[in-house]
Amino acid sequence: MYLLLNYYLGIIVIFTSVYGYGKIFSKNNDDFFIFLCGYLFLGIVAIIIHFFIAINIWISSVILILGICLFVYKLKIRNFLFQVPLILSFATLLIGFTDHPIDANLYHHSYVSYLKQEKIIFGIADIHSRFGHISFLQFVQSITTNDFLTIYSISNLNILFYYLFIIFCAKLIFRKNTNNFVLVLTTLISSFILIKLARYREFGNDLIPLLVASYFLIKIFIINLNKEIYKNNKLIKYSPIFFFMMLSHKITYVFSTFLFASNLNNKIIFGYFKNYKNLLILISSIIFISLWLVKNIFETSCLIYPIIQTCFENTKWALSGHASPEFAMINAEAWAKGWIDKPDNYEISMENYNVSFNWLKVWFGKHFLKIIEIISPLLLIIILINIMIRNASEIITDKELFKEIKIFLFKIFILNFVGLAFWFLNAPIFRYGSFYIIILIVNLYLIYDFKKIYNISEKIKSKFKFIFAISLIVFFLKNIDRQINSKNTFFPITKPSIFEYEKIIFNEINFLKPKNNINICFYTDYICSHMITKSFNVEKLGKYFLIKN
Repeated sequence: MYLLLNYYLGIIVIFTSVYGYGKIFSKNNDDFFIFLCGYLFLGIVAIIIHFFIAINIWISSVILILGICLFVYKLKIRNFLFQVPLILSFATLLIGFTDHPIDANLYHHSYVSYLKQEKIIFGIADIHSRFGHISFLQFVQSITTNDFLTIYSISNLNILFYYLFIIFCAKLIFRKNTNNFVLVLTTLISSFILIKLARYREFGNDLIPLLVASYFLIKIFIINLNKEIYKNNKLIKYSPIFFFMMLSHKITYVFSTFLFASNLNNKIIFGYFKNYKNLLILISSIIFISLWLVKNIFETSCLIYPIIQTCFENTKWALSGHASPEFAMINAEAWAKGWIDKPDNYEISMENYNVSFNWLKVWFGKHFLKIIEIISPLLLIIILINIMIRNASEIITDKELFKEIKIFLFKIFILNFVGLAFWFLNAPIFRYGSFYIIILIVNLYLIYDFKKIYNISEKIKSKFKFIFAISLIVFFLKNIDRQINSKNTFFPITKPSIFEYEKIIFNEINFLKPKNNINICFYTDYICSHMITKSFNVEKLGKYFLIKN
């Protein structure tokens, strides 16, 4: 019970601290956006700090306490108290009797361990190639993961983002004056996330970019369809920071930035640079992107690992072996295209498998069917909505508005298709392009049933609340059923005993290598990788360390 109460304290501390920082940068009352601002701020702070020192427990504690002070100063506590039971309910359902996502235990959490134990190490990706394309999330986790709040606080950011996004969607769905197209869009996205992404172990590094991209798409719909032109400029100004966020979270998502172009017109384009706030955000975004790219160069010798064209081969810490950009890029693309599922008679190299279209037959034979299975709840909800609105009128009274909305929907389709095409040709696993796939299906439905959606009555609109409520019930039931039938302990295995590892020392740095056969590091008190061998060489580069295999 004490451990559970301590965990509850931790999630409240992290929520209030991140929210407190976010309130500095946002004056609106949108909790999701405020929390996102605080999250971005803490991540940038962590990146900067890590260039010079490790993000240890004391640095983490000071930053969190300052955030809480800002929260208390900026907000009335009583306005927050009603959210506490909801936050704790979501946290209990999601974290209880579960496992961390497999990639989290494999390298996400071990990278957090590195951030907390040492300042930036040149060529660190040589000990684990996955360290080369880590997420921004791990930097924020290095601050919010604090032993004073239990090690399980490493899970809290994903849980809080999930909770806040569902609350954001619920407010739109239960609001009386929500635009019909926004209502359908929000209901479909939120219901899919509640039903299909109902379990914490499915979150990983993919959840936050999906939620943030979905959030901004909904805002884009609201502004365009409600003709809130004055808000257009406010939304467009966030596009550079959005690009940075997608770049630092999930490279395949950077093309979702194009969706902001649906808001563009000549007035906005020419007026953009006349606003000092827009320029401030643009310059800040360029600085943040530069910091991220410099961090990448130091750790991998590439601006964007493992894209070969962005790598510098003449650095002292250029990666080699399994971590080399050439091998990592070919290997990652082949696996994404179903290399493991190819027939035994496919006598072809990974490189040729990628560049030819031999992978299509393999991919359609398994991955495509898996994607259909994943999106089936979304398709079923669309069928349900179609039945609900079957008697809606198809008469369009405002021809001009009809034309404007149609054009907007086709813009979204074209802009989203760019990202979808890149995903399909390079990394066609669902989680790498989930946003593009979901939006493609939802947008096609909005276009197909356009006239009926346009004329949804208030009576029919009230039924959308039931779809959301049913999806929420499914979310609760799936997690309750999982907990009843689980054989796990309440908290997921996060930090195994030190006796599970072999300790190796290279030039004053302690490394761990797991003794188990599954090569999983988890979260540890040292830098950990199953790829460490005795041939590793740790050298001094001024006041920094350099790893070379």
